[in-house]
Amino acid sequence: MDESKTLKLTVTENLADLRADIGLTQAGVCHSRSQIKKIFTDKKSDVKGKYVKPSYILQVGDEILAEVPLSAE
Repeated sequence: MDESKTLKLTVTENLADLRADIGLTQAGVCHSRSQIKKIFTDKKSDVKGKYVKPSYILQVGDEILAEVPLSAE
């Protein structure tokens, strides 16, 4: 069983208008693209309480919850 932690990120102007996957990457949530991809394919992320696709465009004030693996791949 992989261990993970849930991170909460509030979107600021520097992440606004980016895709959700790119925003999480730029925020330093994960160290690899494969980890970011897994967060979305496993539906372990949401914005405003709803699952979003990686292509979701972030808006200032959006709160992203993402379940991030603790172990490196």
